[in-house]
Amino acid sequence: YISLHRQKAKLHDKAHHKREELLAIAKNIREWEARATRAKQAGAENLSNKAKTHLKKLMAQGQQIWSELDETGCELKEIQKQIRDISTQSSTTPLSPEEEWQKFQIEDEINQIRQKRKLD
Repeated sequence: YISLHRQKAKLHDKAHHKREELLAIAKNIREWEARATRAKQAGAENLSNKAKTHLKKLMAQGQQIWSELDETGCELKEIQKQIRDISTQSSTTPLSPEEEWQKFQIEDEINQIRQKRKLD
């Protein structure tokens, strides 16, 4: 149960970083699209073609990151399902003081990660 909550927090963090990467790639793509257009308008076909080639690489990177983000989302859903299943099973069984303390520590750690993300 504790390791599942830690995995969940790590996956949230991973997803956050992947979204940041996607935003950076999208910005880069917009810049290179503008460069390719400017080069073409100026008659610099060779430069425009190089910019378009670079754009294709950026698009491929973006697709790869999007795929990784989707995979992370699937992993996160699975972890959440496992947590729900365990919670449902354990809701009828009271926690020992040790288990309650571990649950508190995990929830506190998750809250700290969330607060850190808000500050970033």
